[in-house]
Amino acid sequence: MYYMANCSATCSSACADDADTNCAVACCNSTNCLDSAFASLMMMMTSTVAPTTPAPVTVPQTMASGNKCHQGTCTGATCYTSFSVRQTCSSMQYHCQLLKETVNADTRWTAGCAANCSQETPCRAATTPPCHLECCNAGTMSCLWLNGTLNHMSVGVAGPTASPLCLVLALVALYFRFDFV
Repeated sequence: MYYMANCSATCSSACADDADTNCAVACCNSTNCLDSAFASLMMMMTSTVAPTTPAPVTVPQTMASGNKCHQGTCTGATCYTSFSVRQTCSSMQYHCQLLKETVNADTRWTAGCAANCSQETPCRAATTPPCHLECCNAGTMSCLWLNGTLNHMSVGVAGPTASPLCLVLALVALYFRFDFV
């Protein structure tokens, strides 16, 4: 089982009990407001539970207006690191993606806006392309890192750098992530 802290315009539905998944354990809008929730979760973490896949991220249409993603296509092992052009996403494109494909035995990379890449296969060490090295929530600045690091929302590490509070919450969530075996 894992927990994820993030910033959102709205809160998910509240958890009814400890068996609920894909729900909000706590929701608040002030600094340090999740401290007691994290303390409670640390006390509860005593059993083994299989990891779950996060639900696809949906963004209200008004949130997508003006979002930007790096854009480009190239062939080569790490050619994507030079992408500097940013495109403005349409109101129906909520994510930025960096797609890896094999074309005629060459590695091709395509970056840009996407409607929803959250369910696409992340590029892990043994993954055969096509796969996504990056899939993140589009924002006013491109969320693509373009540095070779896996940045995919299905593995819980993607999203725009919206505010310092969001970054702190994400780091706290990573710190308190427990996998008891």
